[in-house]
Amino acid sequence: MKNLLNMKVFLPLILLSLSFLGLCKQAEIPFTETDISLVSQVFEENQKIQDELLKDSPNLQLEGLSKAVDSLASSTHPRIQDWKSKLKGLIPKDPKDLEKSYENLSQIALVLVEIKQAVPVRGDFQQFYCPMVEKYWVAKGKQVKNPYAPEMRDCGDLVQ
Repeated sequence: MKNLLNMKVFLPLILLSLSFLGLCKQAEIPFTETDISLVSQVFEENQKIQDELLKDSPNLQLEGLSKAVDSLASSTHPRIQDWKSKLKGLIPKDPKDLEKSYENLSQIALVLVEIKQAVPVRGDFQQFYCPMVEKYWVAKGKQVKNPYAPEMRDCGDLVQ
């Protein structure tokens, strides 16, 4: 009888303890200085692409961005590995097809925003959005310089 009484008390305590364990958040793995440098390099290479797109006749060069994304493989941080996979799949395949590249670059910008929310990236990078072309970009500074619409470079908004 005593064992039965102990079980009636012990079982609810175990269930209660397990439910509290389920509420515990998994510890965040901190980003190392190397991680921050690797990610910051991706942002810098993206900036070079944004600057090129602002020219009258842009010649999209993606090798720098591709190498910076590949270098993320040297990080052991699981989130950086996830971002590397996402970014790698979004790098435009044909840089001469600007219209198709714009869509990929807009998607890359969304991944960069996700990264920026988690990692203290070096540099003053901001997210922008143009409702006319329905595209995002990430660039340095707070001035709108739409890389997707040469006829309306000032069209877009700084996203807070």
